[in-house]
Amino acid sequence: MTNQTAVTAARAGRERTSWFDGLKSFIEERLGIPAPLVYLFASIAAVGLFALYSAYTLGRPSLAVQEPFFIVIAIEPIYALALMHLLDELAGRALREMRPLITPPESYDKIRLGLTTMPRRLALYAGLAGLFIGLAVVVFSRIALPESFQFLLTYDAARSFFEVWLILSWFVIATLLYHTVRQLGEINRVYRQNSTIDLDNYQPLFQFSKVSGVTAVGLLVIPYTWNAAIPNLLGDAVGALFGVLFLAFGVIAFVWPLVGARNLIAAAKGRALEENARVLKETRGRLYDGAVRGELSGAGELHDALEAIRAERDALLNIPTWPWAPGTVRSVVAALALPVAIWLLQTILERFIGP
Repeated sequence: MTNQTAVTAARAGRERTSWFDGLKSFIEERLGIPAPLVYLFASIAAVGLFALYSAYTLGRPSLAVQEPFFIVIAIEPIYALALMHLLDELAGRALREMRPLITPPESYDKIRLGLTTMPRRLALYAGLAGLFIGLAVVVFSRIALPESFQFLLTYDAARSFFEVWLILSWFVIATLLYHTVRQLGEINRVYRQNSTIDLDNYQPLFQFSKVSGVTAVGLLVIPYTWNAAIPNLLGDAVGALFGVLFLAFGVIAFVWPLVGARNLIAAAKGRALEENARVLKETRGRLYDGAVRGELSGAGELHDALEAIRAERDALLNIPTWPWAPGTVRSVVAALALPVAIWLLQTILERFIGP
């Protein structure tokens, strides 16, 4: 493939990508500002917009500061965009580290495009589904507002603005959920179809665990911030269901994409151990045969060979089958367990000390 052909193919691939990929390209290629700063400024602007609107409708410009919930709502879609951007960067970096193990090598560019972009139509459909979900949430809140959200009635004059923002936020969140499912599915496929398992160089296989770990923790931030901003949210069935669904999705996001790699590594490890056991048995048999015949001139060499084979077996047994980078599991478990522990401690203190 010539350079011009490659450029044309890459441009055609980008033209078929989603609205988010266009936004990402605009930030990276045209703004000239680091992406984290772009999302930080956008978050500040969103909170400022909430404050200005509250000043216009209620005469209270500090509304967004008085109610942490409004800060969460204002920042949430910006956070979802930033998380997708970060995950694409991590996936691209992990694929570069894993490039020596990619097979066939010429599929690398296609794999990279699949990992770091979304198809235009499917991403749009996911966003539209999010709009319908957001609209359903708004309608439900108008019919039967959960107890934890009763404080919204205090700001009824600005409620329509918050509801429109919430619906648009669901467009972005649904795109994030689709992005997560697609990207993690692509990682699983790379492991199953495009990876060479080399037990002497298996560390590159661990790179994608960072992507799945950040995905899990990043998704859990959403319900955790809602619970932190809204007192007694877990006491409502809707809030509890929301938290449980995101928790389950986070756990699945961490484990599912790595199952394919785990199975490949386990199979390669099993074959290597079988070969080791065969050679160990043959070498031991040669040593025993020599001892029976009284020919012990090569016994030292055979003994050393047995020790080397056993050392190789121990090394094989120590190869992990789950491709998790060091510290990744601890970080995800902490993200899962710490908020639960804090909630339990708070519940216990409220029971014995009182509100």
